[in-house]
Order: sequence, then C-alpha cells, then structure tokens
Amino acid sequence: MARTTDTPHPSASTATSSPPDTDADLARLQSHLGLPATGHFPTTPLAFLQLYLDLIPPSLTHVLSRATTPAERSRVRGIKSRRMIWAGLVGHRPTRPRELSAEEGWRRWPLLWERSGGDSRGPGMMREELDGGQEYASRPVEMVRGIRVRDREAAGSAAGGRKTEGLFGAMDDDDDGDGKDHPHMSSIPLNGPPPRATTPPTAAPPAPTQSARLSEESSWPSTSFMPSAPRSLALQVNRLGSLMRDLEEEREAQDVVVARQRERRELTDTGERGWQGLPPRSGQTTDEHEVVETFERALLELFLDGKDTLPYDIIDFADPVGGNPLLEQDTADAYFDDEDEVDLSTGEDKGKEGELAEGEYDY
Repeated sequence: MARTTDTPHPSASTATSSPPDTDADLARLQSHLGLPATGHFPTTPLAFLQLYLDLIPPSLTHVLSRATTPAERSRVRGIKSRRMIWAGLVGHRPTRPRELSAEEGWRRWPLLWERSGGDSRGPGMMREELDGGQEYASRPVEMVRGIRVRDREAAGSAAGGRKTEGLFGAMDDDDDGDGKDHPHMSSIPLNGPPPRATTPPTAAPPAPTQSARLSEESSWPSTSFMPSAPRSLALQVNRLGSLMRDLEEEREAQDVVVARQRERRELTDTGERGWQGLPPRSGQTTDEHEVVETFERALLELFLDGKDTLPYDIIDFADPVGGNPLLEQDTADAYFDDEDEVDLSTGEDKGKEGELAEGEYDY
C-alpha cells in the first residue's frame, strides 16, 4: 500500500497566515496616533511607550501591557511617577495603600517578612505574645498541694502579717490560728489525700493576623447581600458569613504557600542578591515597629521596580486622580529650558554688527 502523505487542513494554513489579535490592536493604536498602521512596532515597545504613554486610549493599553513587563516599564519616567503617586510618595494621596502595608504585604512575600525579623504568622504576633497574658506565665508560681502561692511577700506586707519560714515556705503568721488571716490555708484538707495538683492556666496562642479581605468576606452577607434580612433569617446570614470567611481563610493560606514557593525559586535563581538591604538572619530583633518599617521599605522598593505581584496594569496605564505633579513639573522645566534667551547685548555691540544702536531711530 502506498504511503499517504499528510496534507494540512485548510483551516490550519488560514490560522497560520492570519495575524494575531495583538497585531491588529497595534495597527488600531498606530492609526489612533496618526502613525502608519503596520501592525509592528517601529522601535522597541519600551521606546514606543515612552513616546506615547499619555496618548494611549484605555481600550488599547493591553497592547503595551502584553509587549512589556512591569520591571521593564519601571524605566519609563511616566510609569514610575504614576507608581510613586499611587504609593502615596507624592501627589494628593494622604496615606500609603494597604497593599503596601505589612498586614497585606507579608502574605505576598512571607519569606521576605521572616527575613526582616517578623513572625511566620504575620504582623502583630510579637506584640500579642508580649501583651496577651504571657506576663502571668513568666512570673514565679509555686505549687504546694494544689495551692498556688504567688507574691507571698507582697500579700503579707499588705495584710500586715509577719512572714515566717515553715513547711509550706514563706507564709504570714496566723495570730489566732483560725485561718482567717490566711484564706488560702483553709483549703488544705486535714484528712485524706491532698487535692490533685493543677497547672497554672496559660494564655491561648494569638491567632494569625486577619486580612482586610477576610473581614470583607465575613461581613458581606449582612452588609451587602441581605442588609435588611428579617430576624428569622439572621442566623442563616451569619452562617453564610462564617462559611465565606472560612473559604477566604483557606484561599489566603494557599496563597501564602504559593508565594513562599515562588520566593524560594527566585532566591535560587538570583541568590542573596534578592535580599539586599535586609538584616542577616541571625540579626533578628524583637522590636516589631522596626521589623515592620524594614519590611515595608523593602516592599515599596519591590513595587516601584515592578517586581511585586500586584496588578500593575491598573496603575501604570491609568491617569492619577488629581493630576500628575511630577509630569507638570517636567512640563514646566521643559518650558523654561526652551524659552528664548534674554538679549543682553549693548548698543555698542549692536552698532558694531551694523544694527541700530540704543537711542538711534530709522526715519
């Protein structure tokens, strides 16, 4: 049997010869800018973006978004100024967005947060461990037949009793022996086995820091979905909020795992260069304010350099609200640079050049 050669399907050649959608969109963009609609960049996409950034319509910004990366666009002054305005460094924005705060940023960069000296559970853990009942557990507590005797010296001084050294340690003397001056002594059984010793209560471990998305998901059913639900449905609405909260918590935990894996891959590719400006691992501090400040400074640098995982398109290709003060400053500087120089020549100089000197008139 003769071998049959495979012939390409007619639709295959048609699909190969037809230009991709991005070329058609680029031709539309070039036509909008008054350029020849060739469907190809006359220069590099970055240089094209540098020239026509302020003239690109919002419906065609995806052409440059696909042709350039956020890290490459950080070299464009107009893009860098928009990021600085969005970050609250310049312009009319009063505060830094929550995406660049430690409470939100540590979920995108967990290894960077830990390298800065933070707790693996997120910001606020060190403060809660210091304030959340740990002071009680750190103070000396003695267990004598199930009785906790704490700060006996201070209690004895407040009661005015005399401290004596006995079988149960330093205790206040009981003048009449009825145990009234020592209420804790009356709980010691005279006959039978001593009560079982109990361990001092310990404070519950602090919960991980909650994100803004977690709070929004839990409150959405009662505030947006069914804000005026009758009392009979309040329990169901609350259950729906709890369910959405649990689902969002699982998603955030998975996002942290994925972010940690991504950071490990980047560290494998770049080495320690990816952690420049951060303290060494052994130099961790317990000052949470310093840890947060170090981490947020590194997070801001990552964002400005286009290395963060935030959606850059809505920042790079959107005009800042309230104007761009950096662009206005550049326009003013260019205006004064292009302004004609003031003629400081004297009448004598003009007379030498054959022109009319000062005070002369051509009648």
